[in-house]
Amino acid sequence: MQLEELYKKYDGVLFPFGMLYPVEQAVEMSSRLPFVEEKWFCFGQDHFSSYWLCKMDTAVEDLAFTIWDHEMQSAIEEPSFQTLEEVLDYVAMEYNSSELDECSVIIKECDEKD
Repeated sequence: MQLEELYKKYDGVLFPFGMLYPVEQAVEMSSRLPFVEEKWFCFGQDHFSSYWLCKMDTAVEDLAFTIWDHEMQSAIEEPSFQTLEEVLDYVAMEYNSSELDECSVIIKECDEKD
């Protein structure tokens, strides 16, 4: 549901530390192996080798998101984040710890009028 709300407002977002795919690209990526077999929605990636994933068919209170570094891990691990904001905060923190320039992620809700 979090990604549905995001895609209602935006068709992809570029950050200094990665990108949220446009919906068409996310759907196409998610139809590839290993995502399709394990029911992961691949909605973005960092600028290195990690994909941002959301487990399909999870309850709202469940952990649903994970980050998968396909160069370091052969299998996708279980979800480790509950919200999209947690994923983006984590990736921004990792980016900030490895770069001289810091960036911030601010997520706020938008009115339907926006």
